[in-house]
Amino acid sequence: MKSRLRSGIAALAIALAFISTNLGAGCQRHKTAVNPTGTWNISISGANTQPLPTGQTLKLTLNGGALTGTLTYRSSPVVNGKSQFGELPITEAKLQGSEISFNFSHPPAFASGPGAGSGSGPTYSYQGTIKDDTINGTMTEEWMGESRQKSWEAARLKE
Repeated sequence: MKSRLRSGIAALAIALAFISTNLGAGCQRHKTAVNPTGTWNISISGANTQPLPTGQTLKLTLNGGALTGTLTYRSSPVVNGKSQFGELPITEAKLQGSEISFNFSHPPAFASGPGAGSGSGPTYSYQGTIKDDTINGTMTEEWMGESRQKSWEAARLKE
């Protein structure tokens, strides 16, 4: 009888330990879930250069697992001493854990002349890792048959 009672208590203890461990892991997963919703300032650096502010702003929204957003970019050369900016949606946005990726493209930013603003523009593919209020990663630019890769960093703006 004592043996059966001890076996039952031991089995119960093991079951409780198992449940406790799995609930704790579930809570931990929930605590570390990344939500990139917000506005981010982007800096880009090439080989052997420090990150430089681009004036680009990334606005992200995570809603029901779907990631959407827009990117503000320099749309044409400086006019009257001021940079011109446009805002377009990002595409193919994905968030898996803390890994983020999305694409962005815009028409060419020719100021004037034949074909101004027509034709296909550059396409950018961003990949990065989110940690707290920072994203670090690589960006690949494809345009006119050439491909360039640069590092990018984004800092979340406090709202």
